[in-house]
Amino acid sequence: MPDSDLPRFTGAELAALFGDDVAALQRYRMLVALVREGRPVAEVARAFGVSRESLRRLRRAFAGGDLAVLRTQRRG
Repeated sequence: MPDSDLPRFTGAELAALFGDDVAALQRYRMLVALVREGRPVAEVARAFGVSRESLRRLRRAFAGGDLAVLRTQRRG
């Protein structure tokens, strides 16, 4: 799924998808701002308090279309 096909979810669907993973929900919202709203990377970076490079990496990771890349990976 190309990133232009970012699925739309209701609040309940997002809760079911990401559970209590607040960071994953924020990553989804950043993608929405970039992909669906078409906001510039610099603007989204400022709004969410992340680097532009972090947003570029997130977008590249999602390019495969798998929402699982948004979930926080536990180490160990």
